[in-house]
Order: sequence, then C-alpha cells, then structure tokens
Amino acid sequence: SECEYLDMSGEQIAKFSPEKAQEAASDLASYAIYIQRVLNKEKGILRWLDSRINLTIAGELNSYNGYYSHEQRRAVAIINNKYAKELEEFKITSQLKVDMLEGLTFQINQLCRTISRLKWVDQH
Repeated sequence: SECEYLDMSGEQIAKFSPEKAQEAASDLASYAIYIQRVLNKEKGILRWLDSRINLTIAGELNSYNGYYSHEQRRAVAIINNKYAKELEEFKITSQLKVDMLEGLTFQINQLCRTISRLKWVDQH
C-alpha cells in the first residue's frame, strides 16, 4: 500500500512536530526502499524476458529476405512466434511498471530530506 505521507502539502509538513516529522521521514524512507526493490525486480524481469525472447526467435531472424534492420526483423519474428509474442506483451507491461517507478525513490528521498531539515530547523 502507498505511504500516507506521499501526498502532503508544504503547509501540512510545516505543522509537523519534530516527532511527527521523524515518523514521516522514517516511513517515507522505508517506502523508498520498498519501491527500489520492486523496481529492481521489474528490471530483472525485463532482462529475463528479453533473453527468453531472443532465444525464442534467434533461429528466425536470418530467414527474412530483403533489407530489414535488426529491429524490424526482430519485430517480425516476434509477431510470427506465438510464445515470443506473449513474452513481448509481458515485457511491455513490465516496462510500464519500470517507467512509472523510475525516479520515484529520488523524489521520496528529496521529501525525506525536506522533512528532516524542517525538523532540524524547528529544534534550533
């Protein structure tokens, strides 16, 4: 489940007590670690899918006559192979997840720093 502190406004953050700020920063840091793990898993899945697709269509790539770029031959080979096409669909879904998650850990960590700085300023 999504971390409750992701959608906070600056006004809400400014009202935090030092203890609440510490709690929010800790929860956000934990959530960033979780997101990074999911992202790493999806990237691993993408590499695996790409390898399986390449192994599945390797024998077909050179059977296309005429001038085709490698990407065009690869795409045609995937379309003509039911298993490779299924793997490609999984790859597209996984790539969408990676695209959505990439950069999110950086943004969460920036929010953690902001909250931590606010806590430090309030204490001094």
